Amino acid sequence: NPEGKVWGAICECCGNPFRLNDMNVDHKVGESTLKTVEDVQQFVNNIVFVKKEDLQFICKGCHKQKTYSEREGVTFEEAGIIKQAIEIQKNKQDKDWLEANNLVPASNAKQRRQQIIDKLMEEVNNA
Repeated sequence: NPEGKVWGAICECCGNPFRLNDMNVDHKVGESTLKTVEDVQQFVNNIVFVKKEDLQFICKGCHKQKTYSEREGVTFEEAGIIKQAIEIQKNKQDKDWLEANNLVPASNAKQRRQQIIDKLMEEVNNA
């Protein structure tokens, strides 16, 4: 970059601008897996014979959310909510978050995560 400018792009998923190093190239259609021998042909087709129109330029956050969605069989929006709940727990804020949202924290982490997910889903559905 000869002029000291930061190169960037717009995420094709969320529409926000990002630096190039905060972006990923993503296959628009599904994730390719190699769990069985039968998966080899489809994996090769998806990776080797890819065309430009099969790819999109998206931010790392959207890429992680899209990948989670595909792997877990949930919608992109549900994946975002689940990842948000995971992050709240990872930062050890789950009990405080639940109390701040007028909920009594469940006795174990799995149940608390589900409480957070349910509350976030409720907020999205009521918006």
